[in-house]
Amino acid sequence: MARKQNRVIENQTLIDNMRKIQKNSGLRQGAFFMAHLKDLPGAPKASTENAAEVALSEIMNGARAVPVSFLPVYAQLGQISVDRLLTGQDWSPEEQPVTYGDMLQLLSTLSEKKAAELLPAGAGVSFKDPALVCMLGALSDLELLQEGGFPGVAAEATLRGLLTYEELQAPLYDFSDASAAMLHRLTAAAVQENEESSLDKMLRLIRCTALRAVSK
Repeated sequence: MARKQNRVIENQTLIDNMRKIQKNSGLRQGAFFMAHLKDLPGAPKASTENAAEVALSEIMNGARAVPVSFLPVYAQLGQISVDRLLTGQDWSPEEQPVTYGDMLQLLSTLSEKKAAELLPAGAGVSFKDPALVCMLGALSDLELLQEGGFPGVAAEATLRGLLTYEELQAPLYDFSDASAAMLHRLTAAAVQENEESSLDKMLRLIRCTALRAVSK
């Protein structure tokens, strides 16, 4: 008498989502397996559609574990994230309060990269990187956006929107590296020569993230 296989479904949400995605594809289990899963790492060996039907049924019934390689394929076919596939909802990080330690670490990094200078006796911070100075200038001029139908623009929301732009993905310059220092000098000269245009560019980017008031 054959030994009865243990059937344990560790994640019912995952199995339900996998079934739904396969059903929405319009393919039967065997055909779905042969079309999308058979060559993936960890996939059961199946040379025919009938064998594939059995293999995928065993996975769905808990007799086999779901191969990790299946997850991105199902997520892509279902046009959902892997988080939603596994848990039924998308993951989002919890916002953590900014601590004094966070600020000190940030200022330490800026100081190490020579992008900022800590003034004696805690008198303040002097920013040295001209690109950073230009961006800070744009943020300090947010009140300009109160004119022309951009009320209630918050610096926090603005920064979140701007982080999607390539301009803010550039690394800080490291003056300890000769080539980086030379690049910084060239860039600094370009920014200083056309500081007004740079500020205008930042303001235009900020406007893209702001809610526009409806004109009456």
